[in-house]
Amino acid sequence: MSSGIDIISPSRLYSRVCEAQHESNATWQYSFSVGSALTVLATLRDLVETGDIVHKIQESTFNEESSFSEALAQAVAKEFTESDIREGLSGFDMTRKVVILARQLGIDVELEDVEVESSFLTGDMAANENMKAEDLQ
Repeated sequence: MSSGIDIISPSRLYSRVCEAQHESNATWQYSFSVGSALTVLATLRDLVETGDIVHKIQESTFNEESSFSEALAQAVAKEFTESDIREGLSGFDMTRKVVILARQLGIDVELEDVEVESSFLTGDMAANENMKAEDLQ
């Protein structure tokens, strides 16, 4: 990047690439898994670059009239979840997405900075490699 070469890179290099980008005229093209393949990151970038202030980002998958297990079963059926639902229920996937969105808004944050208050999984559930949404009922 210091030579003006544009790059495409994975997210794990985020901090180093941001630093290098600020010191050069090169551009960095990236995409992360946030928002079920919607253009969430481009929209956030455009909002910030045009001077808008983002006050809140809200998840809208669940319907308050459904139980958690029903909502999870619907999310699995619509392929909104990872193939291994334990990934999403552990809290790590959401933590990763919070970091990605925060960074897009210009907040300097790392995964270790985000506190996960709870996990939906008990130790037995986390160890169950064949866990299904129905197992949570």
